[in-house]
Amino acid sequence: MSNCFPHAVFTMSEKKTPKEHPLANILINVVIPVLILSYLSKDPDLQERLGKVVRPWHIGPLKAMILALVMPLGYGVWHFIQTRKGNFFSALGLVSILLSGGLTLYLWNKDGSVKPNAGLLFGIKEALIPLVLGIAILTSHRIRSSEFSSTMTRYLTSQKLNRAWLRFPLKPATITFF
Repeated sequence: MSNCFPHAVFTMSEKKTPKEHPLANILINVVIPVLILSYLSKDPDLQERLGKVVRPWHIGPLKAMILALVMPLGYGVWHFIQTRKGNFFSALGLVSILLSGGLTLYLWNKDGSVKPNAGLLFGIKEALIPLVLGIAILTSHRIRSSEFSSTMTRYLTSQKLNRAWLRFPLKPATITFF
C-alpha cells in the first residue's frame, strides 16, 4: 500500500456515525405527517356533495394516511441504515399516524357523518401519545445509555436552545387559590 493518500485510509474504529438533529427528527416523524393528515385528508367527492370548494391537495383520507406514513417509515429506514439502531420517534410517528388514520377511516361514514364515540376514541388516542412520551422520558432517566435520553439531552443542552431561552425569558406564574 502506497503512502500517496494516507488520509484516505480509514479503519472501522475511526468511522463515526453522523449525529442527527433532534428537531429535524421530530419534524419529519411527527409534525409533517400530522400536517399531511390535517390538510390533505379531505375527501374530494364528499367536498363536492357538501357544496364546498375542492382543492387540488384534497386527496382523501386513505391516500393522505399512506403519504403521512411514508415520512416516519422512510426516515426510520434511513436512520437504521446509517446507525444500525432503531429510531424512537419514527416508531412513535408510525404508531400515531396509523392510529389517527385508522380511526378516521373506521369512524368516518360515507355521508360525511361520524360514528358515535368518535370523540372519545380520538381523545384516548391523543392522550396515549403524551403518555408514551412521558414513560419514555422516565425510562430514559433510569437507563442512561438509551438513545432517546442522549438525543433529548443533546437537544436540551444545545447552545441554540439556550440562546433562544435567553431571548425569550419566561416569567414565573403566580397561582392563587380562593
